[in-house]
Amino acid sequence: MSYLSEEQLYRNYLEFFETAERKRRWNVFDDLPWELAERTRHNADLALCAETFCGVESYMPDYVGEGLNLFRDSFGQAWWHVNWGYEEAKHALVLREYLVRTGQRTSRQMFEFEADLTKRRWKLPFPTIRQMICYGALQEKTTWMIYRRQLAAAQYR
Repeated sequence: MSYLSEEQLYRNYLEFFETAERKRRWNVFDDLPWELAERTRHNADLALCAETFCGVESYMPDYVGEGLNLFRDSFGQAWWHVNWGYEEAKHALVLREYLVRTGQRTSRQMFEFEADLTKRRWKLPFPTIRQMICYGALQEKTTWMIYRRQLAAAQYR
């Protein structure tokens, strides 16, 4: 089995980052059709799912901190991980904004929710990089599937 060298891993990261910066970056405040969110204002199921995943995404400081300790010896992996954390932070923010903008939660309720989250820490479930990459891939795919179902539920409302 061959592994990527640190140099190749970094080159792959840099190529990914450049493409992301040019083509995939999105802005929470300017790039979302917030006016469409109003249609889901009175859907408690959608709000609960959004709040749940806002909570999941809000553990980003733990995900990044714990992961950086694991990936610290690999410059490319560490930078890739921090970039991923930035996207996770935007996901938490957009879910929070959705809940507040649609009136399903108040700013005060969200601050209390977030304060409660900070009382608990997320810990790495596995000790090796390989295990964590597999775990992360499964988690990301699961989250994507749930977000797709959330989108479908909002569209058919």
